[in-house]
Amino acid sequence: MSSQYDAAKNHFDSVSKKWNKLYSDDSVLLRTYNKTFRKGIYDRFDFTFEKCINLENSNILDIGSGTGAYCIEFANRGARKVVGIDIAPSMVEYSK
Repeated sequence: MSSQYDAAKNHFDSVSKKWNKLYSDDSVLLRTYNKTFRKGIYDRFDFTFEKCINLENSNILDIGSGTGAYCIEFANRGARKVVGIDIAPSMVEYSK
């Protein structure tokens, strides 16, 4: 594998516990901070699901699934089967 691959894997392995907080609604302060300073993340999430109108009985493959925020939303919207894969084993482990 390339050094870029290893660098990406190591980076995302090291931040898996923090990564999910980007989508967290655990506190008003954290939610306000994230929606203000990380607006693009929320815009992309909303855009994705605006375009995925009917997910009933769909099979979804989420490549680069991170901690599984999109996978969970796909499932909540009726996808029959959702599979997430990620370069970082700790991200996949966290999503379980």
